[in-house]
Amino acid sequence: MSSKSLRQRSVFNKKAASKTKKETRKVTEETEEEEEDEKKFFEETVVTSTLFHSAKFEGKEKLRFVRELFNRIARNYDFMNLWISLGGTSYWRLRALRKLNLRLHGKVLDVGCGSGISTRRVLKRYSGICVACEGLDPSKEMIRVANAKNRDARATYTVGNIENCDEMYKKDTFDCVVTVYTLRNFADSQLAIWQMMRVLKPGGKLVVVDAFPPKIRLAKMILKFWLEYIMPIVALIFIREKKDRKAYKYLSKSIQNAKYTPETFVHALGNMGGVNMKVKKYMFGACCRIECEKNFVKRDEHDPLKRYKRDEKDLLPYYEPVEWMDMVLPVIICVALSVVFSNWLMGLDLKI
Repeated sequence: MSSKSLRQRSVFNKKAASKTKKETRKVTEETEEEEEDEKKFFEETVVTSTLFHSAKFEGKEKLRFVRELFNRIARNYDFMNLWISLGGTSYWRLRALRKLNLRLHGKVLDVGCGSGISTRRVLKRYSGICVACEGLDPSKEMIRVANAKNRDARATYTVGNIENCDEMYKKDTFDCVVTVYTLRNFADSQLAIWQMMRVLKPGGKLVVVDAFPPKIRLAKMILKFWLEYIMPIVALIFIREKKDRKAYKYLSKSIQNAKYTPETFVHALGNMGGVNMKVKKYMFGACCRIECEKNFVKRDEHDPLKRYKRDEKDLLPYYEPVEWMDMVLPVIICVALSVVFSNWLMGLDLKI
C-alpha cells in the first residue's frame, strides 16, 4: 500500500473519530440537560403541585417524577423500607419468591429491581437452577447501588423502562418475570403488565408482590395512621433534605390511592393470557402476592373476539390459606406501633 493511500486513510480515520467524539459529546450534553430538567420538575412538583399530593400522575410526567424520586432516595431506600414496614416488606418478599418453580437453566427478569434485593434473593434461592437474572429499573442511581452490591456474575442490571422495551427484549425470552412493589409507580400499568406477559415464555410464571388497600376497616385505619403519621417521623429522623422527606408523601399516597385491587388485577392478567392464577394475602390484604402462568395456546384464529382459547375455570384465582406466621406478624407490628406511639406521646409536654 502506497504512502499516499495510508495518509488518506489516516485523515479519514481522524475525521471519523472527531465526528464520533462530537456525537458522543452531544448525546452526553442532551442527557445532562434532560437530567437537570427532571430535577427541576421534581422540585417544583414536590413544593407546588396538587397532582403530587393526590398521587395521580399519568404518562411522561409521572415517569419523570418517579425516576428522579428514586434517584434521590436510592442510597437510603432499603434502610427506610425496613424501618417503615418494621421488616414486613422483607418478610413478604422472602415468602413470595420461594415458590417460583423455575426450570433448569431458567432466565429471570426482575422488573423495577431497585437496589437488586429481589434479584439477589432469586439467585441465592435458586443457585443450582437459575442461570441468569436481569434487573431492570428506570432509575440510574438505583442501578448504580445494585451494581455496587452485586457479587454474582449471573446478575446483570440495566437502566430501562419495561413499558418501552420492545427493542431490549424479544418475545418469549424469560422463564419467570418478577416485580416487587412497582405497580403504583408505572406511568401506564396496563402497558407494563402487557410487556411483562410478552417477554414471558409460554408456561412461564409472572409473580407480582405489591401493596393494596385492605378491605377490612380496622386494617385500613391502621395502615393510614402508619403511613400518614409514623412514616413522616421516620423520614424526619433519617433524611436530611426537606424535599426528599416530602417525596415520601408520594409513596404514602400512592399506596392508599392504589387503582388496583387483587381482583381487578387478576381479571387484567386473564385478559392478557394469564392462567392458573393464585393470590396470597399478607397483613389482612395490605400486601398480596399474585402469580399466574402464560397460556401455551395461541390466539384463536377462528374466533377473533376471543383473544385466547382457554377454559374459563383457568381464570378463577386460587386464594391460598392464611398461615400462622401471617397472623403473628400483624400482631407484632401493632404492638410495635403502640410502643412507638406511646413513647411519642410521653415525649410531648402536654398540659391538661
